[in-house]
This record gives sequence, C-alpha cells and structure tokens, in this order.
Amino acid sequence: MPARQPPSSMPAPAGRIRNRSRGSLPITVASLIGALMALIMLAIGGDLIEMRNGHVSQTEGALAWMDVAAAAGALGIVVALAVVLVRQFQSLRTLSDDLLREQERLRAYAELGSDWFWETDAEGRFTRMSGARPEAIGLRPNAEVLGKSRRDLIAEGSIVADPDSEEWQRHFADIAARRPFRNLIYMGRTQAGESVMLSVSGEPVFGPDGTFTGYRGATTNITDSKRAEDELRQAKDAAEAANRAKSEFLANMSHELRTPLNAIIGFSDMMKGELFGKLGHAKYVEYARDIHSSGAHLLELINDVLDMSKIEAGRMELDQSVVNLGAVVRSCLAMIEWRAIQGEVALGDGGGWSLPNIVGDERAIRQVVLNLLSNAIKFTPHGGRVDVSGGVGRNGDVLLIISDTGPGIPPDALKRLFEPFQQVTARVTQRQEGTGLGLAISRNLMRLHGGDLEIHSKVGEGTIATARFPAARIIELPIDKIS
Repeated sequence: MPARQPPSSMPAPAGRIRNRSRGSLPITVASLIGALMALIMLAIGGDLIEMRNGHVSQTEGALAWMDVAAAAGALGIVVALAVVLVRQFQSLRTLSDDLLREQERLRAYAELGSDWFWETDAEGRFTRMSGARPEAIGLRPNAEVLGKSRRDLIAEGSIVADPDSEEWQRHFADIAARRPFRNLIYMGRTQAGESVMLSVSGEPVFGPDGTFTGYRGATTNITDSKRAEDELRQAKDAAEAANRAKSEFLANMSHELRTPLNAIIGFSDMMKGELFGKLGHAKYVEYARDIHSSGAHLLELINDVLDMSKIEAGRMELDQSVVNLGAVVRSCLAMIEWRAIQGEVALGDGGGWSLPNIVGDERAIRQVVLNLLSNAIKFTPHGGRVDVSGGVGRNGDVLLIISDTGPGIPPDALKRLFEPFQQVTARVTQRQEGTGLGLAISRNLMRLHGGDLEIHSKVGEGTIATARFPAARIIELPIDKIS
C-alpha cells in the first residue's frame, strides 16, 4: 500500500487555484476604477463638487471623490490624495500671486505719495525706512539715518528743534508711555543747508507676548503747504492791520472833520435866515440855503463813514437807557415827513405808538429808524406809499416793520444789500445819493442790541424792512400783540 503524503505537501486542486485567481481580479479592477475616477476628477479640474447649505467647496468635492476611491481600493486613495494636494497647491499659488500684486500696488502708492514709512526699535533707533523720498527732497540717505534716534538727529542738526521745548517734551512723554502720536511738526535740515517742514505720526508696536518692540509710522513733507499757509496768514495779518489803521484814523478824525462842518452849517443857517439883517440880494439867501443843505448832507455822509469805522474797529459802544420806542418812531416820522411830501409819497404811521419801552441806545435806535424811513421814501416813486407798523411778536420779540410800494430789489442785489458801500441801482434812486453804508450800519447797530435787521423784497411789488429787538430788552408790554 503506498505511503500517504503529508497534507501540507499535497498540491491544491486545480479548481481552487482558479477560484482564488478569480477572487483577486475584482480587487485589481476596483483599484484601477478608483484611480481612473480620481484621474478624471483631476482632468476636469475638480469641478465635480459638493453642495452644503448652498456653499460650494471644491475641497469637499475632492474629499467626496476620495470616499468613492477609498471604497474602490488603496490605489484610488493614493491618487485621490494626490489630486487634493495638487488642488491645494494651486489655491496657495493663486493666493501668493494675489499677495504679490497687492504688495506691488502698495509699494507704488508709497513711492508716488509724499510720505515715507519708518520703523524703530524699542530704544527709538530707526531700523527701517521705505523708498528714496527723503533723499529726493535733499535729506540724508536712509543708510545714514538707520541706527539713530530722533534725539541723535537733533544733536547732529538734521532735525532743527529744541528737545527741551514743551512740544518735544510732550512727544518724548508719549514715547515713554508707549502712546501713539499724531502730526508732530518740526524742521528738517537738508544736506545743502536748506530747511524743510516735516510732519510725523507713529503707532507703538507690540510682539505676540505683549512686549514693546518699537514704533512704526510715516513722515510727510509739508514744506509747500506750510509756506502757503504762512503767506496766507501774513497777507491776512497785513490786511487786518491796514483795515485797523484806516478805521482808527477815521475814528480819530471825528472831531477834526465835524468841527469845521458844524461851523459852515451854523453860519450858513444864520445867513439864510438873515439873522443880522438883509443880505442885499435874493441870490445870497439862495446861496446860503444851498451851502447849508450841502453842509448838512456832507456831515451826514461823514457821520456814516465814522460810524462804520467805529463798528469795524470794535469801538462802537451802546449808551443804554430806557427808551420809549413808540415816541422815537413818532419823532422820526415827524422829521422825515418833509421828504415824503417833496417826493409825493404817502406816509402812514398806523402802529408806531403800540411799541413797548425797551432798554437800548436811543441815538442808535433813532439812526436805524431814520435810515429805514429815508430809504423807503427814496425807493418809492411819486404816488407811492410808505407804512410803519410794529408791536410784540408771538415769540416775544419787538418788531418794527417799514414797508414801501417801490419797484423792489432784484434777488442778486438783495444778497449784497448789507455789504458796506453797496448801492442798489434803480431809476428812482437817482433822485438822491448816498454812501451805501446806511443799511450796513443799521444792521450792525441792531446786532449790537442783540437783534437783527431783515429785508424782504419782490420786484414790482415793494420792500419790507423788519427791525427786531430781543424780548429780553422789553421793560413793559403793550396790551395788544401782532402776528
């Protein structure tokens, strides 16, 4: 009987070998299928993506492919990982390109601007300066400034400043306290010995652990703007000085100008009245009357100029007392009535007596009322009308209203009506002349009282002037009020 072979050395049946070979075939094909799917994803750029909550993520889409590839086989996993790495590398490269472009853009802005940027260490020594802007305006090259502080540059004369001054002491205190500083202005000295004005601002810099590492900031060349500012200030100071000199001269000439005019007016008044006897000829009386009228007109003009000069010089003061405003208006109407009669203008006074007593300067108030009445009559043609009314408004202010039926004032002229020496051009105004100061003086006098003067006008309908006194000046109120 033949000997039995050990089980371990017995050859396997052919059918079992074939079955094992068939079992390994699906694993190999699955791996190839997973790899093929990953390669397809790479070929189409990873566009097969996953949607989550409305947000598209290529990385998540790649991970989804990895899940598919993992189910297929190890080779698919390797290829899918490679795809993901390639896609991430492409994203990083795009981000790097964007950062480089942004860096170039910022560098261009810095080079084109008037600023240059700097950094210092914790001891205040410059460690970095950007661009060639300092050298472009004649300052020392950056390489010669690095390693030095502003105190060093002051000592060398590159910065012209007194480190013991109040401004610089405040700056050094900010540095010691690690505070930001803004617009420290100082003078720099160029290599040619010329001066430039610089403005510097800085922020403290701290490390991740909170340690102070220095300052970072910017310097601006403000030489041109500072020069223009100084020239403008000098021109303004010169103009104000000239205006003060003019105003003070005219104010001081009050006595010298008025004294001879008063003599002329007084003597001509005696002559036209023939106080000491007949002049011998009727023409002499007419001449005396013309001299008196011209002298009075000249005195009125001089008074306007002197009053305006006092206002501009700040020397106009109110002599305040209790003023019966209604009585002042009535007396002004009586004084101005002859002009209305000459101009054939009807003068209505329906309301002046309802005005209350106020605290104010009676002479100044009378001047305002006379000026408004004379202007209204001057602007009103023959056959027209001027009306006066007044009272206490609903807000408590005292209102004096003078209206006329004149031709009105054009809007463009109305805007400059209160400017000194401005006159409105109209045919009816040619009957009388003036300096163009009356309304400017009147508004300033009203504002000295805490009130104001307003003019409303419409071409073809007339003009309304409203003088307003604040309620605080009222001593006693009338019974009725106006709207």
